[in-house]
Amino acid sequence: MSTGRVIRTLRFRDPVWSSDVSPDGRLLAVQTQAANSPDAHVEMVNFATGKLLMDRVVAHGFAGVEFTRDGRELVAAGCCTSGSALFAWDTRTGAQLFTRSAGLQASAIDVAPDSRLIAVGTGDGKVLFLDARSGRQKRAIQVSAGHVIDIAFSPDGRLFTVASNDGTASIWDVESLKRVGNPFPPHPGAVPDVLFEPSGRLLLPYVSNAEEWPTDLPTWERFACRVAGRDLTPQEWHALLQNRAYQHVCPA
Repeated sequence: MSTGRVIRTLRFRDPVWSSDVSPDGRLLAVQTQAANSPDAHVEMVNFATGKLLMDRVVAHGFAGVEFTRDGRELVAAGCCTSGSALFAWDTRTGAQLFTRSAGLQASAIDVAPDSRLIAVGTGDGKVLFLDARSGRQKRAIQVSAGHVIDIAFSPDGRLFTVASNDGTASIWDVESLKRVGNPFPPHPGAVPDVLFEPSGRLLLPYVSNAEEWPTDLPTWERFACRVAGRDLTPQEWHALLQNRAYQHVCPA
């Protein structure tokens, strides 16, 4: 990471479409698919040696592969038909822990930082929250009109963000399942990926550039004060925040 020098090259028989490294850095998982194949493969190898430890077929293409943060499970999904399935395997034994397919239409996945939830974006614009140990659905929410291209949890697990094929991205509260603010405006001809940085800032990579957005309240307070150049008046405060006592927010 400090020099950019290539220290190891691992080769696979088919094109690699997604990958993840286990939290302890020992394992590499890739999702591959040949151009003439209707199905994808999930391969798990020893990161240091490249030795193949597991090879599993995932029907209907690729929608992502992820290790849980505790390193106990490897999760992968096919894409994006009504017959696509979500799979979870034990990383120590390779045994399948569960599979879920009925009406899933999986198109993107991410695992919560506490390793308890799997968020599954679907082809009909929903996000499903599944128990990471059993695959049982716990909650679901409609997040867009188009299908979900990408999904990511924030580092503290309190927020998640989604990108859809209508070109928009949005942030949501995990507990309340309510959207935080307005969707980010679309960029013509580009669908963003979504990624939370370790600092909690949201990164939206587009085709040839990227945008970085803070998600913490103090940063937005400072920004609002800088734009306005003053506090809200008591009248403005009570028009917007009727149930909260007036207070000064911006520095003098």
